[in-house]
Amino acid sequence: MTEDKLFEDLFSKYKPEMNSDDEFMAALSKKLAAVEFVKQYYEKEVRLYRRFVVVAAMCGVVIGMIFYHWLLSLPDNVPLFSFGIQTQLFVFIEQNSKYIMLVLFSIFMVVMYILIFNIYSHLSDTCRHKQFQSLIE
Repeated sequence: MTEDKLFEDLFSKYKPEMNSDDEFMAALSKKLAAVEFVKQYYEKEVRLYRRFVVVAAMCGVVIGMIFYHWLLSLPDNVPLFSFGIQTQLFVFIEQNSKYIMLVLFSIFMVVMYILIFNIYSHLSDTCRHKQFQSLIE
């Protein structure tokens, strides 16, 4: 009960000043212009981020192809790295270093493509959500 009385007193004391319609419309159009500016800026940023994601994916593909070509063109009997230790594990790694690097780089590329796809799909979902909100309004 006391909360209802408190709200009633609060609203009874509120007397908004009535401006002319022209002032109200000018203030409203100024606020709407600011909202439109922010909306356009946001859309521009999303388009820019999408371009960056596509460029990053294409650069990754090209660099990956160059790296695979370089790695596969190396002679089989030349190890990529040498430990200088003659234990069985290190000798195995030295002899198969080319294939181990192919596997590691492939895993790295798959993880990077998954990350890029998630970023791109997040940006797409953000745009779809924004378009849906504009339909509601």
